[in-house]
Amino acid sequence: MSGVQKKNCIFGCDSLAIQNVPLHRFPNPDMRPALFTAWVTAVGENIGENKTQKIYKNKRICDHHFETKV
Repeated sequence: MSGVQKKNCIFGCDSLAIQNVPLHRFPNPDMRPALFTAWVTAVGENIGENKTQKIYKNKRICDHHFETKV
């Protein structure tokens, strides 16, 4: 088995079972700290992690959890 960790949506939905659902990485905390903090705040307790680099490298949110802006 490879050492590659599967990326899943932090909300626990089964987004990987549905084809073509993009998973979004958190904004880079070094380049966009305010946006990174806004995402972490919006996610709340579902994030399950408090280390900034671990969140950025390992946590994803599937496309279903974003609002479409027109």
